[in-house]
Amino acid sequence: MSGLLNVGGTFYGTTTGFGYGGVFKVTSNGDETTVYAFKSGADGAIPASGLINVNGTLYGTTSAGGGSTKCQGGCGTIYKVTRAGKETVIHSFAGGTDGATPTANLLNVDGILYGTTSAGGGKGCGGHGCGTVFKISLSGAESIEHTFKGFPDGASPMAGLIKVSAKLYGTTTSGGSSANCPNGCGTVFEVKP
Repeated sequence: MSGLLNVGGTFYGTTTGFGYGGVFKVTSNGDETTVYAFKSGADGAIPASGLINVNGTLYGTTSAGGGSTKCQGGCGTIYKVTRAGKETVIHSFAGGTDGATPTANLLNVDGILYGTTSAGGGKGCGGHGCGTVFKISLSGAESIEHTFKGFPDGASPMAGLIKVSAKLYGTTTSGGSSANCPNGCGTVFEVKP
């Protein structure tokens, strides 16, 4: 579901299969090695997003796992992993207003990471929440930048963000103002950090 990241000629990626998913590396010759295998529980599970490289350390999200019991199977995590395979969870999503189920790549803006959760953030969207835009420092200080409300605001952002000038742009898969789709047809949104 996610692309590869080139770090010094070695390609890094994530897989959601084989247990709870993992981080792998592969050389241009095709030699593949597992860097880290998720165990579910507190360390996270199902890394649906790709990785980003920040000063030689890889950062990503898991869509499940973590310490919260508000989501079946956990609400997801933000983690970092060294290229040698040492993984650390820097934030465990709590569901509710904190957000849940991140599936998109993170975006590094001057050492602050931005991302989206496809659920959580409030009580809308069938009680699961309509998703959030969040920011987090490399040391794990996390805050919510925006909570989606569904109509006409948008709901369930599942793709990553881009930065243009001083604003972040992204998409939601549902919500919005169109009545042509049962849950809304989605939106393109901007957020000013």
